[in-house]
Amino acid sequence: MAHANIYNNTEGIYKSVGCISLQNYGFSFEQPFKVYMTPVGYGFTMLEAAITNCLYYGVDSIWITVNDDELPWAKKCVGQLGYDPVRYIDRFSINKTDQRKRVPIYFIPTFSRYRDYCDNYTFGFINAGLMAKKVYGHVSSHCEPDYYFFSSPFGLLDPKQLREKRNDFKSGNKKSLFYHNGQSALDGVHLPMCIDKEQLERLKKNTLSLSTGRSRTTGEYRDNGLPVFEKLPPEETLKGKRLTASETYSCLEEDEFSHYNLETFFNIESWDDYVDYMSSDLKVNKRSLLKRKYVLHPMVKETWKNGYDKTE
Repeated sequence: MAHANIYNNTEGIYKSVGCISLQNYGFSFEQPFKVYMTPVGYGFTMLEAAITNCLYYGVDSIWITVNDDELPWAKKCVGQLGYDPVRYIDRFSINKTDQRKRVPIYFIPTFSRYRDYCDNYTFGFINAGLMAKKVYGHVSSHCEPDYYFFSSPFGLLDPKQLREKRNDFKSGNKKSLFYHNGQSALDGVHLPMCIDKEQLERLKKNTLSLSTGRSRTTGEYRDNGLPVFEKLPPEETLKGKRLTASETYSCLEEDEFSHYNLETFFNIESWDDYVDYMSSDLKVNKRSLLKRKYVLHPMVKETWKNGYDKTE
């Protein structure tokens, strides 16, 4: 079992999970499919690129926050299982796929208590982390993840850049902040970052403190002891749904993280940004790391079932 010792030297004792948000991202390419299903390589989408980043970082499971109506669609396109690229091929075994590390992928909705209150795009990452912590915590407090890696489908990068620094992530301070051109996720850019349990709770409390409902108390009480409420003006109603990434992350400081620079990165928030990526030399395609249920897009597959003639 010499190969087991080699892998143990590259893996730490801490459990980490990948967190991805697909809810309420606020822009569209005016296509018949969701933006995160836009192809960025041959048979490879933005969502799969975000999952691949998590796999290269070395997470133990991946949790994706997605709206209820989109959940079955996303699950069919991506599947529910990925493979760690470090353990994808075991050169020391007769069967080189024996020691593959399987990374499960879970699709989850937003907690009901946060819906229509603070379910903005950035909170989707926090929601995924809270759900993972809750599920693992029901087994044992020792099973709770120690670190949470946020990966956005709208931030495209070469995952090999994460692989080169993986030993640093596993051995030292895993609270990682990635930079490109002097900007990071704290500035509202779709760059990845990794936080710990304490920071996750801090982000949740900060988001809830900045969020508002549709009404507030006036400080007065009725004869029966119940408080008197007044309706908020439109600009102050449901502020949590409109919070930006920089506002949500305002409780975090750069000094808390280990800093890493990414040479190649594309921030996709418009069609022009997507065109810039497609015309670049960066081509992201790691389909072999995902065990996909459908190779074809479910919409196309269903259309062909209904008698569409692809020769027309």
